[in-house]
Amino acid sequence: MKIVYCVNNLSKIGGLQWVTVSKASALANIPGNLVWLVVTEPKINAFDIDEKVKVVNLNINYYKTTITQKRVKTVI
Repeated sequence: MKIVYCVNNLSKIGGLQWVTVSKASALANIPGNLVWLVVTEPKINAFDIDEKVKVVNLNINYYKTTITQKRVKTVI
């Protein structure tokens, strides 16, 4: 089975990040599973991720304005 998790970043030690990394690592250790973690922000990982999980960093920061990117506004 192919499984992809998409998260903003893994630099914060929070519940969402911890659960995502834990699930990805557990699922990657089941024979036949391929697991990817796709992150958007180029920050250092705060977690030990199983070597079977492939991490793809898109190096995008949606909250900074650049000439080529539109600003994404968050709603509180």
